[in-house]
Amino acid sequence: MIKPKSNQQPIFSIIIPSLNEETALPRLLEDLTQQTNQKFEVIHVDGQSEDNTCKLAQKFASKLPSFKQIISPIRHVSHQRNLGAKVATGTYLLFLDADSQIPPYFLEGISYQIHRQPVDLFTTWLKADSDRTADKAIVTSINLSLDISNSLDAPFALGTIIGASPKAFKKIGGFREDVKFAEDEDFIRTGHKLNLSFAIYRHPRLIMDLRRFRHEGSLTTLQQIATKRLSIITSKSHQILKPRDYAMGGHVFRDNSAGKTAFIRLDNVIRQFARKPKLKQTLKDLITFQELEDPNQ
Repeated sequence: MIKPKSNQQPIFSIIIPSLNEETALPRLLEDLTQQTNQKFEVIHVDGQSEDNTCKLAQKFASKLPSFKQIISPIRHVSHQRNLGAKVATGTYLLFLDADSQIPPYFLEGISYQIHRQPVDLFTTWLKADSDRTADKAIVTSINLSLDISNSLDAPFALGTIIGASPKAFKKIGGFREDVKFAEDEDFIRTGHKLNLSFAIYRHPRLIMDLRRFRHEGSLTTLQQIATKRLSIITSKSHQILKPRDYAMGGHVFRDNSAGKTAFIRLDNVIRQFARKPKLKQTLKDLITFQELEDPNQ
């Protein structure tokens, strides 16, 4: 089905950097064709993929409201995101990873949240790409770390999904291209220092692909870490981890930048505040909220 082209300004400019994503990217683009809100443009910025990523992505040009494909001369996620932002025309920039998945009502939900709570920058809670309890524990840990860090006046977001108004993006100066790790955290932190408003929307939720962890054989470790952290939060005792129990060192996440920041933040928070009953109860409430209120579960 060929979607009618619109001359109206899109609400979202969806910017997707990629490199050799011939399997994952078409899945995300197919999700975008199914959106209940079609007021968006897609800007695919590829880092000179050596597979069929660009060819397969181009097939969606007739199925999406607007589609642009840019070949970046530099293979760098920040550079690719910045290139996409330069040609974006939407009211909001929405940066998504190529291996993400979204439900049909995702953009409709984001539009509603922005209307209800207008902000300069935003991200969303995440949902695991499987129904396994341990996988859900990983994503729950990330969601908790997002909320807790924000409440401690130290907000961050994962590059999996970051939204920004063009004005805020310009004020921040885009994503730093001289940063090799945690460029997403740096982006949000800079915005915070500039007094830009930031929100974490709990609904709708983007589906996070855990393939990197599976491929590198670290998913089991992450599952154990997440389960242990959550058990500490919800246990009756106020015991915190001892240094010798700390298994979230850099060696575990050396190649897992998507999860490193979130888990380290969560662990630090638990170490510092697990003895405080009020905070523990807040964490319990957040966990209960995620388990009972997630419409995607």
